[in-house]
This record gives sequence, structure tokens and C-alpha cells, in this order.
Amino acid sequence: MQNYIGNNVRAFRIHKGLSQEQLADAAGVGQSTVSSWEASETTPRKSNIQRLIETFPELEFDDIFSDESGFAKKALSRRVNGWVEVPFFGSIAAGEPIEMIDRGDTYLIPQSIASEHPNSGVFQAAGNSWNKGGIFDGFYIVVDFDIVEPANEHEPFAVSINDTCTVKSIQRLENGVRLLPNSYDETIKPIVLDYDDNDGTMAKTLGKVVWTFAPFNYGF
Repeated sequence: MQNYIGNNVRAFRIHKGLSQEQLADAAGVGQSTVSSWEASETTPRKSNIQRLIETFPELEFDDIFSDESGFAKKALSRRVNGWVEVPFFGSIAAGEPIEMIDRGDTYLIPQSIASEHPNSGVFQAAGNSWNKGGIFDGFYIVVDFDIVEPANEHEPFAVSINDTCTVKSIQRLENGVRLLPNSYDETIKPIVLDYDDNDGTMAKTLGKVVWTFAPFNYGF
């Protein structure tokens, strides 16, 4: 398979804000097939691309199967004009903590955000524990990994708890932390971690949430 085809598939997927699983569903294939397309190991069938065209009418066959007019070079033009790729780390819980998944993908964010926060990545929120602050279930968040110390108890941070992740504000305690929600749902309670507790649970601040945005197909 020629490299530009895989690059075109990947560039279009990132442009639409889709995971490999989501693009695979739209194309009628499995996630591993999309992964092999993007790695230039296999070539997509025209019937699969036709299904994508039916879902995304702006897409044309040349966007995938052409080098000179393919989507990869269109994406390069957009990045030059203010968009850059940063790592995409998958799902992060904004309600109950869930497993953080490193997908190895990337996502386009504005150049201005990337320049201000050069060591950053994108996650997708799951849950509504920060919906008062504008982070709704399914929203994307940009996390600055260099900002790990909160200036106050009201800023959203990505925090790992053992092998899980969540979005909370951080209140420092004498021997631990209290992770605070900012939600309209009163059933979502703070998570208190006492470092004197011997159960081995530890929290690590991954970084501050510095930007959030809705997916292209988000329904309010």
C-alpha cells in the first residue's frame, strides 16, 4: 500500500475528531483494519470509502486515493494555517474514574493553544462531574502536562488514581488530597485520598485542563 493513502485516512479521521473505532464503524470494518490502513499495511476497498462518503458527504475518493489532492496535504495546509497535531490519549473520566487508554493517536488543536502549552495532549471526557465548568460528557480536553501544581481549588486537573484517570480540582490535605467535582449532579461526591491509608492508593496529577471543545457531531 502506498504511504499517502494511509496518511490520507489518518488525516481525515483526525480532521473529523474520530477515534479509529469510530471511523471503522462508519466504514463498516473493524478498528484493526483502520489501523492497518493508516500504517500502510493494507489498502481500503472502494466500497469502504463509499460508505464513508455516504456518512461524510464532503469526502471524495481523491481525498483518500490521491497523493497530490489527498486529505493529508489538505491537513498540512491547515496546520500551516494554525493547526498542529498533539497526542490523543483516549478516554478520561469526568465522573467515575475509568481506565485511561493510550491509543497512540493524534489530534489537531489550534496553534495558539499548542504554542502556549507545548507539552500537552488531548483526552475525551466521560461523565459529567465537571459540567458546571463546561466539560460535558463526550467533550475533548487539552491537558498541559507541565502544570501539575494547582494555583487554587477551582481549576480542573487530570488526575490518575493508580491505573485510572479522572477530571477534578485538587484540594491539598496534610497527608493526602481531596479531589473535588464541579457538577450539577449532587450525587457525584469528592474523592478523598489519605496517604496514611495503607491500601496503596496513590494519586498523581497528570496536568491542568487548559482547553475544552465539543466533537464535530456533538448533540446538545
